[in-house]
Amino acid sequence: MDKFKSIISRNLALRRLSPKLVWVWAACIIILFIYFALKARTYFWLEIWFLTEILIISAFTRTVGWKRLLSVFFQGIVLSGTLTFLLYKLLDISGADTNSAFINGWVIGFSEELFKLLPLALAIYFLYKKRKTIPNPSDFLILSVMSASGFSILEKTFWTDINFPLIYGPHLGKLYFFPDALGIYVDGRVLGYIGHAAATGLIGMSIGIAFFLQKKFKKAWVWIIPALIYAWVSVEHALLNAYYEEGIKTLLKLGGGLATPWIFLLFLAAVLAIDARNLFAWLKNKPLAARLLKDKKLFFFKTLHVFNFLSSVDKGK
Repeated sequence: MDKFKSIISRNLALRRLSPKLVWVWAACIIILFIYFALKARTYFWLEIWFLTEILIISAFTRTVGWKRLLSVFFQGIVLSGTLTFLLYKLLDISGADTNSAFINGWVIGFSEELFKLLPLALAIYFLYKKRKTIPNPSDFLILSVMSASGFSILEKTFWTDINFPLIYGPHLGKLYFFPDALGIYVDGRVLGYIGHAAATGLIGMSIGIAFFLQKKFKKAWVWIIPALIYAWVSVEHALLNAYYEEGIKTLLKLGGGLATPWIFLLFLAAVLAIDARNLFAWLKNKPLAARLLKDKKLFFFKTLHVFNFLSSVDKGK
């Protein structure tokens, strides 16, 4: 048991920040959140609701801590947001019509989906460099959602006089699982986009699952999965933009975006099942570790995150 306590202490020590740095982080977060809440208003709280859902759902299976999550969130704002801004400027300088279906849909839509993945890629790279193992699928989920949430909140501060008549997807009464799945009615049918955070979260999960399957089966075909998901999400994004710019209704032929929330839930179930099964199998062979989860002197979720990490390392050996 002392061995596990030592491992937990070392891993938690890596997450500790100096008191001054903690206050700096806290101040930045508060200032940014106040600014976004004032500028984006309703849309800000829709983003926060979905982000909170994923934070809670992934709490039992992820391995990354708050420091990493907040870093990726800010990268979504700064890195992904800056690249999108530069793309618009480059297109303007080149004389491209950013209000055309092709540019706003196929160029900007596909590019935004790619830019939102960059903070995820950086986080996975540094985690692998540090741990010598690929993070859990749940980590891919929460990191991609954090990145895209930062980007989406920034984007919505530029929205003026934009309103949507409906939210779609799985719901309980007026409580929607995808609060940013905003839609409109076209020819009596719903047309919409699942939202930046959920869209990138879906791509992130597909990448995490592909890494899991690659480790398990050693087959190159697994990378077809994230390629198809990226294409699906980007095409929906592009076709939605194309409708807003030129009234092109092609997205209706693909279901209007209504299938994507259910695809997300399917991947979410797979991610949670993979990581939970891995953790329970590891704890079954480590009874002392299981006892530590009941130790009141240790913070449950931080200890659990360390065990998720250790179980993924053991599985990779």
